[in-house]
Amino acid sequence: MGSYLLENMILDYYESRDPTTWPDLEFKQVIKYIESAIYGAVNDPKLIQGDLNKVELADRFKISLRCASDYAKCAEARELESVGDHKGAIGKWAEVFGDLFPAFT
Repeated sequence: MGSYLLENMILDYYESRDPTTWPDLEFKQVIKYIESAIYGAVNDPKLIQGDLNKVELADRFKISLRCASDYAKCAEARELESVGDHKGAIGKWAEVFGDLFPAFT
């Protein structure tokens, strides 16, 4: 998915919500939103391009599955953090964000 589409999906999410002060909770909720919103239209806020979502159906399915998987990992990370397992939580975040995510030290 292109960054402009992603940016506008996030803007659409916040059209009806106020952000909290917890980025990890925000991220989790945004990917939950994208999991289903990827199947719909994403209108260009500049009113130039119409629907920005030109992603093929098979790719929309892959994006939705990845969002569902990442949402579950975010939930696991939050749970691990709540019981004091910070190393485990960081490991789960690394599964979501990839190899360049800082390691627990």
